[in-house]
Amino acid sequence: MWRVISLPMVSLLPSNSAARRLVMERSVILRPPIRHLKSYYHIFQIFALNISAPFIAQFFKSQLDEVLPHTDILFGNESEAEVYAEAAGYPDKKDIPDIARRIAHSPKTNTSPRVVIFTQGADSTIVVSSDKPEAQKFPVEKLTDDQIVDTNGAGDAFAGGVLAALIAGKTLSEAVLVGHALSRASILQVCGPFRVHFMLP
Repeated sequence: MWRVISLPMVSLLPSNSAARRLVMERSVILRPPIRHLKSYYHIFQIFALNISAPFIAQFFKSQLDEVLPHTDILFGNESEAEVYAEAAGYPDKKDIPDIARRIAHSPKTNTSPRVVIFTQGADSTIVVSSDKPEAQKFPVEKLTDDQIVDTNGAGDAFAGGVLAALIAGKTLSEAVLVGHALSRASILQVCGPFRVHFMLP
C-alpha cells in the first residue's frame, strides 16, 4: 500500500492572498521541508517531489539538493531537467534520460529505489528507477493544435494521476499511463480558473 506525501518547493501565491492563507492553514507540508522530513518518514512510506519550475533548479539548487536525498519520487519536465543539468554541471544538458539516470542514482538517505519521471510535452515521458539500468520511455498520445485548450496544470495533473494510481495499487508503468490520461484531460479544458475557483474560500 502506497501512502504519498508531496511537497511543493515554493508557493507562488501572493503572501496576502486568501488562497495562500488557506493553503498554509491547512497544510504543514508547505512549511520548510528539511526540519520535518525525518518525522514525515515515520508516518509516510513515500516522499514525492515536483521540481515545479525551471527557476527552482536554477536559483534554488542548493535547497533542492538538500531535499533530493530524502526524495523517493521526483517529477519534472524537460525544461526543469535541462536547467538542473546546467546548474549541476552535467556533460549533456539535453540528454533527458541521462539526466534522469544521474539524479536517480544520486545519494539517498534510505535504501528504497528512487524514481525520476520527466515529462516532455508531446514527446515520450522518461522514467528511470535507481534499481534498473535502463530508462523507460512512455509515448504520449499527440493532440492536434485545435484540441489544445489550456496547458496550465498539465504537469500537476500528470503527477497527481501517477501518485493516485500508485496509491490505488497500480504498477509504475500503469501509473504513468494514468498520469498521461489525466494530463490529457486537463489540456482539453480550461483548468486554471476552474481550480482557483474551488481553492478560494
